[in-house]
Amino acid sequence: MAKLLLAAAACLLVISPAYSGVVFEIETIEQHQGRQQVATTQVSVEGRLVSMQIPPASPGEKEGQVIYRGDRREMIIVDHSRQSYFVMDLQTMQNLAGQVNQALGQSSSQIEEAMKNVPESQRALVAEMMKKKFPGQQPSQQRSQPIVRRLSQQAKVYGYPCVLFEVVRDGRRIRNLWVTDWDNIEGGRRELAPAFDELGSFFQEMLNSMPSMGQADEFTDNAFAQIKELGGFPVATREYTDSGDLETESALRSAKRQQLDPADFAPPAGYRRQQMFAGGQALSQPRR
Repeated sequence: MAKLLLAAAACLLVISPAYSGVVFEIETIEQHQGRQQVATTQVSVEGRLVSMQIPPASPGEKEGQVIYRGDRREMIIVDHSRQSYFVMDLQTMQNLAGQVNQALGQSSSQIEEAMKNVPESQRALVAEMMKKKFPGQQPSQQRSQPIVRRLSQQAKVYGYPCVLFEVVRDGRRIRNLWVTDWDNIEGGRRELAPAFDELGSFFQEMLNSMPSMGQADEFTDNAFAQIKELGGFPVATREYTDSGDLETESALRSAKRQQLDPADFAPPAGYRRQQMFAGGQALSQPRR
């Protein structure tokens, strides 16, 4: 995992007692078995620093936190329930890719070789059978990339003048976004646009280090990867299932400028750094 440069962070705390940044809240409504699950995510942005408070996945759990440090090109995932965190950077993902390739490379190559001897008319059926019996071991196939389209519809959404965008893959709609110009959002062009642009670049760098992961829908369909094409902030978003049903709605509820604590962009003192891929050595020394 990436190193946390604690000495630099300590110096920053001494030099700057508070940051002037932007905090915005996004409400998400998830359709789940006929019920609606409502949650609110708070995002704080200051320069190249982003902190996202993630709602708990289930009752009784504490909220999570994702911190992006553009100054270090790393992402910190904080688990408040376990008082631990781990760090993702390019080196971490490359190490993980090497472990995955080592574990699956031989069996995958054997499958690819065997498929060459299957008649072309039967390959689709065999691939589907393999997918059901050995999930994750089916022959690799290139995923088509989602396409972002600007539509003609314009409207005022939650008080912001917006233009409708559509994201499609293989002719199927996967997302609609009502997008407003960065200048219409508090701190939008100065703070949010550069931060989200860098986040999109960071995610792409991570995905390029692990091509197999980058082909998964949850990564290639990520709105962060498309934020630059939108040219503004998505005030309202609708996600759709493969069958075209509404799955998730997101709405910008507030955006305001305020003083931010530097501690918002670092794991709490005393939390342990978790080494995810260190051969069973799960925990390191606590953060001081």
